[in-house]
Amino acid sequence: MSLLATISLLVLTVGVQIPKPNAEGQASADDRIRELIASLPPGSIWRNMMEHGAKGDGIRQPWMDEMRDRGIRLAVLTFEFDWAHGGEGLKNLSNWRLVSANYFTEYDYRSSQPIADPRRLAAIRASGLERTLESVALVRAKTGFWVEDPWHQHPPRPTGTGFIPVLLADNPWLPVQMFPWFGQYEPGTTPLMHAAMLGDIARVMELLARGARVNATSLDGSTALIYAATSGSPVCVRALLEAGADVNASMKGGGNALTAAVVADHVDVVRLLLKAGADPNSRNPEGQSALQIATNNSNAEIAKLLRQAGARE
Repeated sequence: MSLLATISLLVLTVGVQIPKPNAEGQASADDRIRELIASLPPGSIWRNMMEHGAKGDGIRQPWMDEMRDRGIRLAVLTFEFDWAHGGEGLKNLSNWRLVSANYFTEYDYRSSQPIADPRRLAAIRASGLERTLESVALVRAKTGFWVEDPWHQHPPRPTGTGFIPVLLADNPWLPVQMFPWFGQYEPGTTPLMHAAMLGDIARVMELLARGARVNATSLDGSTALIYAATSGSPVCVRALLEAGADVNASMKGGGNALTAAVVADHVDVVRLLLKAGADPNSRNPEGQSALQIATNNSNAEIAKLLRQAGARE
């Protein structure tokens, strides 16, 4: 399951506590929320969250109007940082680094291409909007929490490189502020794997153009394609496949990009991998076939795709 989907499930499980507008503005707020939900596609994770009661704080900021004026619906800014002593003193660290800033014309950024027109990007930077968004995002980045606490790992990691993607939307009711989580890169992973895991297609393309090894493996045998399949980013999966990624590369002990995508219920990614020649009878480290995993997940659409590709019962 992608990190975004994982956190959304946590939100839906523990409930949402967002300040309510006053009585006078309640009707208007409800109308705006309904309009936003109706504008989102049925399969959107945002729509699913909002239909379950999640919403943003409704406070419109000046930079939101600037985003809208430039046709930007969502900005995703990713920061990396170093930690020490298992994460202690994280908020006081001064070595935060903005590693990517991507702008999207749609809210569902994992299945969309970011704005890539050099002139348009130059205009965004020249206007000062990028500097403004970086400042806003950095404040939010430093108030995150660990999805997996470093001090709870076995063995604990005293130091490492962490990351946090910050999402900023042009609509104050989109629940982007519900994802203030810190992640951490596994030892032995490459920048290309990091970008693939985050669904950062711009950085994936940049690294590939600079000669990144598309089939490099991490300590457990994972490849960038496996990370992209796990995160559920069709655009990253497609780019890696076009760059020569081995569609059937397996991790140590079993499991590959297809089983990772099936486990996480990423239908579009499964479709792409099968079209690229993924073995429909691939098995995970526990010996379960991709079809068994899909059946256990009650995902009839993926099961159908696998059977059409030749998966055996």
